[in-house]
Amino acid sequence: MHRVCLVIIDGFGVAEASKGNARAQADMPFLAKLEKEVPHCLMEAAGNAVGLPQGQQGASEPGHLTIGAGRVVWQPLAEINRAVESGAFFENVALVHACKRAQEQQVPLHLIGLYSSGGVHSSINHWHAMLQLAKQRKVP
Repeated sequence: MHRVCLVIIDGFGVAEASKGNARAQADMPFLAKLEKEVPHCLMEAAGNAVGLPQGQQGASEPGHLTIGAGRVVWQPLAEINRAVESGAFFENVALVHACKRAQEQQVPLHLIGLYSSGGVHSSINHWHAMLQLAKQRKVP
């Protein structure tokens, strides 16, 4: 039986050596020795590999969830994107009920959440979909 060690170094991405690549420029003799002498592999840490939309930069949480589960764990960002694309978002029971109640009582619909293009925890497109839903449901 061989011993195995899982080492996760958050934020320590591996890329081609370049002028702005701090990892490539740093003097790390112990890590260099390990990389030379010990079998190892690199894992993808962004996009579909960790349950995020393709091209989306990764983050600690989705990466750790994927490693811990041993499979891709789709993140809410990707699930909501798929729901918007398929139209299921516009039939979401809770959202439709909130719109219906606001429309029936002629009161504002209050939306609370993150409005950011950061991508891991929020998406501006989700807000646009919510506004589209409110318009479809004739919310005042």
